Amino acid sequence: MSVKSDRFAFVSLLAIALTLCANPVQAQFPQPDADGDYRRVNHHHWEVVDGDPNGLNCRMPDGCTYDDIMGYNCPGFTGNYLDYPIRGTLQVGQRFRGFFSNLGGTFRDNRGLPWVFVGENYDGNTRGCFVRANSNFVKPISLAVPSNLKQDTALPMTITFVEEMAGITVPDNNTTRSAYGGELRLYDVHIAKMFEVTHYFCQRERRGEIWWMYRAGGGSINMGRFRISCAQANTIANRFGLGKTETTTIRYSAEEGYRRVETFEIPILNLYGPNIPRWLDFTETFSPN
Repeated sequence: MSVKSDRFAFVSLLAIALTLCANPVQAQFPQPDADGDYRRVNHHHWEVVDGDPNGLNCRMPDGCTYDDIMGYNCPGFTGNYLDYPIRGTLQVGQRFRGFFSNLGGTFRDNRGLPWVFVGENYDGNTRGCFVRANSNFVKPISLAVPSNLKQDTALPMTITFVEEMAGITVPDNNTTRSAYGGELRLYDVHIAKMFEVTHYFCQRERRGEIWWMYRAGGGSINMGRFRISCAQANTIANRFGLGKTETTTIRYSAEEGYRRVETFEIPILNLYGPNIPRWLDFTETFSPN
């Protein structure tokens, strides 16, 4: 490379750095590539920028839901996104929460172009469908975090992996009492931890589900056996969002008695504000198998 080229590259990088320093909020957002596409992006909050008066088309295969797609149970999910029926339109300025793919990012069509799933529409009714993840149509935004965050101190529990079975054992005899002095019960936080750990390991390893044995009272109370699929864990992570990480210790053992202990930084669900009653509604219907 010539000296002139080196100088040009240095000046370009300096200009980018100065721009990001002058715009710290912009720096935290995912940036599109040269074609305006947001690839490998798992950002939650988006805003429509497409000024077409007819709105931005949102497409979805007939008869399918997000859970169907995540569970590979949607025959119409072929990768030909432009051929999917239009479920509705989003207008410029509307904001929505995007849900991730099984790979933890935007979805790719058969041309390799990214799409984002409109999982929750904050300003309109159209949801449950795909829009193009391109800067001509959408942009990542930041939504203010409510000031009334729940107390999220880690609760005492033991998590084990034995072969393909996971276990969570808690010291509490009464899991219906408040976890942090509010609406969330100990039970609700324990279920959340199962989903957080499942989602984390589904992203790290090739697996389809994790079975959990839940015991209270230090192991003397059998709370049931719960199945959490990777698709369901991903749906929950998208629906509620993931926040800060929590240090989580996993104890591994096998029938032969071999044991090891590993510690992971696992993102926790955003269970605060309006998410609290939604999570309580979910845990009321999430039953052991």
